Amino acid sequence: MLENIFPKTIFVEKWKKEFGQERAFTKQLSIVTEELFEAQKDFSQEKYDKAIAELVDVMQAASTAMRMIPGYTNQKVDDAIIAVTQKNHDRGYYE
Repeated sequence: MLENIFPKTIFVEKWKKEFGQERAFTKQLSIVTEELFEAQKDFSQEKYDKAIAELVDVMQAASTAMRMIPGYTNQKVDDAIIAVTQKNHDRGYYE
């Protein structure tokens, strides 16, 4: 599922080599946070199309972070998507 949405970025291997596994992952999580703040700022300024684009950046940044996790596979992400969707369904979160 995820592999079909976002290709692997150059930062997965580059940052792991440059910073080490944990620092690379932490750095990437800071990118996720930055993108969230940008989305919030655009939304508060009623720049809704930009807010949507920033949230897509959040998804891309999260995808990159997942690929930095040891043992990452596309199948593990697909399984997690299914499990989280089921969990949220069971909680009544979906229409």
